[in-house]
This record gives sequence, C-alpha cells and structure tokens, in this order.
Amino acid sequence: MRDKVRRELILLRDEKYLAFHRRLLPPSVCLLGVRIPDLKKLAKRMAKEYGEEYLKNASMELYEEVTLYGLVLSFWKAPYQKKKPYLDLFVSSIDNWATCDVVSAQFLVSVKEKETFFSDLLLYQKSKKEYVRRFSIVALFHYLEPPYLEEILRRVENVKKEDYYVSMAVAWLLSNFYIKYKERFLAYFLEEQHLDDLTYQRTIQKILDSTRVSKEEKDFLRTLKK
Repeated sequence: MRDKVRRELILLRDEKYLAFHRRLLPPSVCLLGVRIPDLKKLAKRMAKEYGEEYLKNASMELYEEVTLYGLVLSFWKAPYQKKKPYLDLFVSSIDNWATCDVVSAQFLVSVKEKETFFSDLLLYQKSKKEYVRRFSIVALFHYLEPPYLEEILRRVENVKKEDYYVSMAVAWLLSNFYIKYKERFLAYFLEEQHLDDLTYQRTIQKILDSTRVSKEEKDFLRTLKK
C-alpha cells in the first residue's frame, strides 16, 4: 500500500505549486508539491476504501504523506477513542505549521466526544514538541464557544509559548476570540492577561490584520501596543 500511495501522490504533484510551497516550509521538510484539495480528495477515498488498514501501514516520510495520514484519520468514520492512538502518532510526526493547520481544521468529533477531545488537547499542550502544542492550540478553534471560553483563556496563559509557531497560534486563537466575544476579550486583555510581550504584540497584530475589525477598533488597539 505504501508504494501505491506514493505513486498516486507523485502523479498529483504540481511543479509550480512545489516551487511556491517550498518557500513556506522549513528546508528539512521533504515534499512533492501536491495541492491541498487534491490531498483531501485522495484522503476521502483512502478513508472510505481502506480506513484503518491504511493508518496501520502508511508511510510518513514526506510532507504529503504525513498530511494525508492526518486527513485520512479525519475522514475515517470511526469513534474518537478508536482514532486516538493514530492521532497521537500523527501529532508526534508533525514537523511544520501547514500539516498542523490543515489537519487540525479538518479533525472534528461528535458532540458526545467533544469533551474528551478537549481534555486530550489540553494534555497535548504539555508536550515538549512545538507542533504538538501548536496543534493543541489551533484545534481549540472548534471550541470558541460556551462553555469552553474561560478554560481556553486560562490554558493559553500556561502553554509554553517560547517557540514561534506556538506563540503565533495563541495570537491567532485570541484574535478570533476577540472577533467573536469582544467584550470578554477586552476584559481579559486589559485586566487579566499575563502573556509574554511577543505573544501580546502578535495578538494585537493578528487582530489588526483582520478584515472583520473596524477602523475605529483598530485605532484603539494600536494604543495598546507596548
């Protein structure tokens, strides 16, 4: 199966996209240049036709293979508890922001499984690995609603943010918190937060970059820059 999947990925490669994507990822990441829509299409088919058989035997050497693995896991129709060991393997294999963000956006659980997944994301935040922690933060976008809001604010205070991609993930999450719950965010940001200076500044900048924030709001936020 590994060889079959590798051949399919090679057939999907796009040289122009490879040149573009190569500039966005660390030099250590090996990639073919397969566009995300094509990866998702292949992942849906692999999940339907092979499911767990693929997950047990997949190669995870290339960027596309690791990302495909996470997408197949996302599309596979199975209970979360059955997916969990494969999710642990996937998150420990992430070595770039793109794989992290593509899969975390796609990985959803049922309503009855949501609390369990949330608890597992909080455990991932304790990892020493930068991209495991980034995954744990970006996946919290699915939880920007009651009753998780206060817990999210508490947790982003404690997660280790010295790594760039973790700090940026926290800033991104908080900027979306601002857009959805402005009053609560401002109370937190003005009176409660203990963010490091870089994450603080990055949060403001992420909000300023948003097209969903008015000029008046942006003018006010600029006054908060340190």
